[in-house]
Amino acid sequence: MKDERKTKKQLTDEAVTSHRQIGEAEKSEGESKQEGTPPRILIVDDDPQILNILEEILRTDNYMVRPASSGRMALKEVFDEAPDMILLDVKMPDIDGYKVCQRLKSDERSRMIPVIFISGLDETEGKVKGFKAGGVDYITKPFRTVEVLARVKIHLDLRHLQKQLEDQNVQLQQEISVRKQAEEALRESERRLYDIIDFLPDATFAIDRMGKVIAWNRAMEEMTGVKAGDMLGKGDYEYSMLFYGIRRPILIDLVFRSDEEIEKTYQFIKRQGNALLGEAFVNLKEENLILWGKASPLYDSGGNIVGAIESIRDVTEHRLTEESLLQAEAEYRGIFENAQEGIFRSTFDGRFIIANRALASMLQYDSPRELINAVTDIPHQLYVNPGDYETLIQMIEEYGPVKGFEVQFYRKGGDMLWVSINMNTVRDTDGQLMYYEGIVEDIAVRKKADEERKQSIKRLQEALGATVQAMAVVVETRDPYTAGHQKRVACLAHAIATEMGLSRSNIDGIRMMGAIHDIGKLAVPAEILSKPTKLTEVEFCLIKAHSQAGYDILKEIEFPWPVSEIVLQHHEKLDGSGYPRGLKGDEILLEAKIVCVADVVEAMASHRPYRPTLGIEKALEEISMNRGTLYDPDVVAACIKLFHEKGYKMQG
Repeated sequence: MKDERKTKKQLTDEAVTSHRQIGEAEKSEGESKQEGTPPRILIVDDDPQILNILEEILRTDNYMVRPASSGRMALKEVFDEAPDMILLDVKMPDIDGYKVCQRLKSDERSRMIPVIFISGLDETEGKVKGFKAGGVDYITKPFRTVEVLARVKIHLDLRHLQKQLEDQNVQLQQEISVRKQAEEALRESERRLYDIIDFLPDATFAIDRMGKVIAWNRAMEEMTGVKAGDMLGKGDYEYSMLFYGIRRPILIDLVFRSDEEIEKTYQFIKRQGNALLGEAFVNLKEENLILWGKASPLYDSGGNIVGAIESIRDVTEHRLTEESLLQAEAEYRGIFENAQEGIFRSTFDGRFIIANRALASMLQYDSPRELINAVTDIPHQLYVNPGDYETLIQMIEEYGPVKGFEVQFYRKGGDMLWVSINMNTVRDTDGQLMYYEGIVEDIAVRKKADEERKQSIKRLQEALGATVQAMAVVVETRDPYTAGHQKRVACLAHAIATEMGLSRSNIDGIRMMGAIHDIGKLAVPAEILSKPTKLTEVEFCLIKAHSQAGYDILKEIEFPWPVSEIVLQHHEKLDGSGYPRGLKGDEILLEAKIVCVADVVEAMASHRPYRPTLGIEKALEEISMNRGTLYDPDVVAACIKLFHEKGYKMQG
């Protein structure tokens, strides 16, 4: 064991002698040349000879070396230009190596730089202290060249590997983010595709390569009477049962493979490129129909067929006699006229082509003809806000059919009506716009119910506020010396939350929480609350219990905010020194941090039975000195800004 009483000069002399005796012998053994830009190493020692020895050792291995003769100089060097490693002497006249290391590790800019301590002391206690300060290794004087180079290289390599891992982690996170975006884009694309299929006027369904149904639109539901939920995922020609009563391939299956026997069952069949056109007689829902269908393959991004889609149209009326056509038209007109919802077609320049009786009645016109003749400029005569019409048309042009678009219409007499519109475009075979068509639903009753619900909620909130105010009054009647304390805390907390840019709901909640944060004092004897002398330890413990008591009072009450938890936490501190649970940092709710600061400022700035007011500046000095330790820095900054820059004054 080394003589602990040796002076630093004696240890330095030994290091110089040792270096001269064994340096050359160990030089070749410890050399390890660095590729690329040489690592930068900062050597910190108040002994010039030690600096020279270490500089000479490290330069032989092509390291870039910067010396520093004191702790302060070392800190300046690090923050001017961060090195890749620091060799740090323990004993220095201004700041010892342990404190220098602690400062480096507490700063985000330097906390990852590896620090190796150098010292003449070899005792375990010194090494443990160095590791606790944040050092990664310990080199004892006198130095051995090979040892110095080996330890330096090991920790530089470790730091290099650490940086690689950090970079790889960043890259991995980026790749995950890109993948998630791609997956979300794919899901969005699929949703849009299914929406388009669902809105197609023709009955349309799709299958995968295994013959399982993957899409079944509303028109298909209407045609077959079978809901999509009962058909999706079904295979084994389940869909053919609806048309033919047996399981057999139909037009969509012929996309994958030809079958002459099946093709013979069609009245007409033709291949058009990759698509198949066909017409067949079927019995659907006990009715003989002539259905026309078109089936096409579905491809993946590689051009492989992954499924097929078929649109089916009932063309029975086109094959019937003129009388049947007239009868079909009469039936359609009956549906059109007897529908409860308003139905219309309109031109691109804002005129009605047709409108049913329900729409005319909804808008208080005597007939559809009167409506069509009277309203010749839909955007300005019908829409209360013409801009809504422009928005609707733009949405249709950009996204396709629009559902549930809520607007206000003018009625014939000038009063207003809330309606919901489903609207899309109808185009010819060349893609040119023919007209718009849509369905209008009267939602005035629902809108009125929504408004009544909002008013009911408003009344409940007002009642809740009155209840909270009553609670606050009960507390303050027991403690006349702190009368108004909760109200002032609530106002200050409300102002801080507003300055911090919190949501309207959170701001209102914080004000309410502040107004009853001391409700637990109902459980504290009144003589303790108003005691004009210093409290005993037991009395102070009773005071501290008010947070838990407040929580117990409020925990069963349903608030829109975590009121009981915030009342419980409003005396907690960032460093864990608060009560009742000793929470730290992010364990404490932000609302509780805000109420805590407001409570401290108000308490110090107000008169108390046991002392006169300390003044607002003393209160602001308290929270400023302890920001980041006891109080949240952002909350403190907002509070100070209110008083110093915005002229906030404490009420009362």
